[in-house]
Amino acid sequence: MSTNAKISPPSEAEVMALAHKRMEEMFRNLGSRVPAEVQQELSSGMDAIVGEILSLHFSRRADADDFMSTGEAAKLLFVSRRYVVKLLQQGRLKLHHKTGNNRFVTKASTLKFQSDQRAAIKRYQASTADEK
Repeated sequence: MSTNAKISPPSEAEVMALAHKRMEEMFRNLGSRVPAEVQQELSSGMDAIVGEILSLHFSRRADADDFMSTGEAAKLLFVSRRYVVKLLQQGRLKLHHKTGNNRFVTKASTLKFQSDQRAAIKRYQASTADEK
């Protein structure tokens, strides 16, 4: 392999996925010593911190990596393109630009929405764990 080969930086989604993976590993290693509600708070805090860092980092980059098509956002969020458009209309995702009938959303708003959804799922799981 050439020593001159450039390594591309990770995407925002890859960074967030790695942060979640490391957090889950930490919780597995700690086992039951950390209550579910504390785990949820730590995960939410980590999401917020990483999201803010990514937002600052990626907003300063002047390349095409700061937006994605509604189709790409739909795949990332595991929803339909129609639902992504609905989220745009509701202001829950931010429009980057529109070309003809094609809409492009900011990656930062998509990742924030994804992070918020994961946090909501974890809160729900923590609340139902008490019922078992």
